[in-house]
Amino acid sequence: MKFTALRSRLHIPSPAMVVALVALFVAIGGTTYAATGGNFILGNPNTAGKQTTLSASPAFAGKTLQVTNTSTAAGATALGLSVGSGRPPFSVNSGTKVAKLNADLLDGADSSAFLSRSKVKWARVDLNGTLGAHSGVTAVDHFEQGGYRVTFDQDVSSCAYSATPAKDLSGIGALSDAPDNPNDVLVVISDGVNPVDTDFSVEAFC
Repeated sequence: MKFTALRSRLHIPSPAMVVALVALFVAIGGTTYAATGGNFILGNPNTAGKQTTLSASPAFAGKTLQVTNTSTAAGATALGLSVGSGRPPFSVNSGTKVAKLNADLLDGADSSAFLSRSKVKWARVDLNGTLGAHSGVTAVDHFEQGGYRVTFDQDVSSCAYSATPAKDLSGIGALSDAPDNPNDVLVVISDGVNPVDTDFSVEAFC
């Protein structure tokens, strides 16, 4: 009876109260909370020694997790991912295209390092100078044996050219700017000795 009265006057907390006070101190103080096997505490740093998994069960047509940050301040974002040096920030199990997910670099190279298909002008030409499948080529003139004038739809005098004869010839197409028209390229094909008429393809890389 005397001990009970003394305890009452000194307000000694019970063991349960001590545990509650420690938990409150951790939550208020912002100390990292070890969440393995416990609760995930919002607004506080959390750590876990094992993988944490969130699954939608039963499955439904929607997002399993939605993270929203309505702040418009500089640096505001909905999600941050940090990994060790040289490690990818995330992994996926699908190759499906993600709308509005833009990539700034491809294998470390900016888009300006790649030649756009729209900047390649090309044509297939038969031995008589008839224009076949083409893009960016408007006309072909077969002006002499083995000689062809290819007209493009723009000035190509600063572009790089290539021509590939359909026949396996020792002398391949020789190309040059047409001196009288910057849209034209002259293609001369020979067998190494004499000019030869043959089908060929021509490209201008601008």
